[in-house]
Amino acid sequence: MYRQILIRPEERKYQRILWRFSPSDPVQIYQLNTVTYGISSSPYLAIRTLLQLAKTEELNFPVASEVISSDIYIDDIVTGHNSLENAKTLRDEIVTIMGRAQLELHSSVALAWICSSPHRWKPFVGNRVSYIQDRLPSPCWHHVKSQSNPADCASRGLFPLELFNHPLWWNGPEWLRGPITPDHCLSEDPIIDSSYQTIVSQEEREVVLTVTVPPLCISLLDRYSSLLKIQRVLAYCIRFVYNLKHPAQRKITPLTSSELHHTMNVLVKVNQVAFAEDINNLQKEVPCSKPLRKLNPLFRPPGYSQGGRSSASRTT
Repeated sequence: MYRQILIRPEERKYQRILWRFSPSDPVQIYQLNTVTYGISSSPYLAIRTLLQLAKTEELNFPVASEVISSDIYIDDIVTGHNSLENAKTLRDEIVTIMGRAQLELHSSVALAWICSSPHRWKPFVGNRVSYIQDRLPSPCWHHVKSQSNPADCASRGLFPLELFNHPLWWNGPEWLRGPITPDHCLSEDPIIDSSYQTIVSQEEREVVLTVTVPPLCISLLDRYSSLLKIQRVLAYCIRFVYNLKHPAQRKITPLTSSELHHTMNVLVKVNQVAFAEDINNLQKEVPCSKPLRKLNPLFRPPGYSQGGRSSASRTT
């Protein structure tokens, strides 16, 4: 737990270390950024951090905050409840509080991160997962159960006589001295329960996918070559939207001339977007682009342009 509690930057200068890897190397100066083992103030800082965390989360998790304030010894929680259901709820709340402060995270959580692609996680976790996987592939990582973990002998406490002849403490787990089998120590699922799943998901990267969908009119123009068909399809689409907005006035008759005329105006306006510069020039009585000059286009309200080459028509 110590290494998960940061020291204020202005106080880190008091935790400096002089180090060199060989007698011929120059002495290098390091400073420790977290609470450090062996310093007399470290136990106080660790417990004080937990008490502050309990106070901060008191309104959200009153029962769990009380347990953190009174039922913790070093980094072990010794508590209980009057029912199994309440005990599970209390456990989940404690895990959530610790997860928010990134303290006392279960090793299964770290395993879940390591066994997944780094791109799934936010930068802090993703960068470290990538670093680990570059040096040791994820299939090489497994979860050691508590009953096979020698560190638990010290953290959970043993009597001196038990420790003196304790095989796990002195020799390590049996599976290290023989073939590794899943039944010995490896968890089939690194995520033990839903409470740890919540902590894992908190580090998942949010991916936003932006899709550009062309307007319906443009899609119809790309799909059909018949203007009459485009006009009628779009007219039915416009009617469909109208019926959704006005269920009491639904239109079920064949398309009317006014609907078709309105649809044609919509199509003209959509197409004129491509000629916005030419229309602006026509409004200012400035010559338009050369390809359109041959048509002698004119401008008339409410914003439509029409060809001026009536001499080229086939009328008599």
